[in-house]
Amino acid sequence: MRLPAEFAVPRPGVAVRRGYEAQLERWLAAAADARAASDQHAGRGVVGGRGSVRRLALDGGDEAYLRRYVHGGLLRGLLRDLYWQRPPRPWCELVATEAARRAGIAAPEVLAAAALPLARRPGLRYRALLVTRALP
Repeated sequence: MRLPAEFAVPRPGVAVRRGYEAQLERWLAAAADARAASDQHAGRGVVGGRGSVRRLALDGGDEAYLRRYVHGGLLRGLLRDLYWQRPPRPWCELVATEAARRAGIAAPEVLAAAALPLARRPGLRYRALLVTRALP
């Protein structure tokens, strides 16, 4: 999958908008752990939805939302936040959202997408994260 030029890949499975690598790394590292919801580095929880969204404070007073992908419906009880498909789901969302933005469609700015492997062979199992800039 070809990522937009505005994104760097600082480590395997992680795509970050250039200029945000340093400030988003701690959030991504904390959120990669399933137990991170109560971690001080995982941001403030947002009420509503499936409860997997965290509000992050960015440098300069901006805010972003970190969403950990979780299955809904019947798969929620079995797989919760584990994914297997290739290409990784958050990278597909990043590419689709950036294409929509370029076409003039109102969409949030993606700051990072991550498919963090849980096995020795990347892609077999991963936890997925997406960070978008908060809209005013």
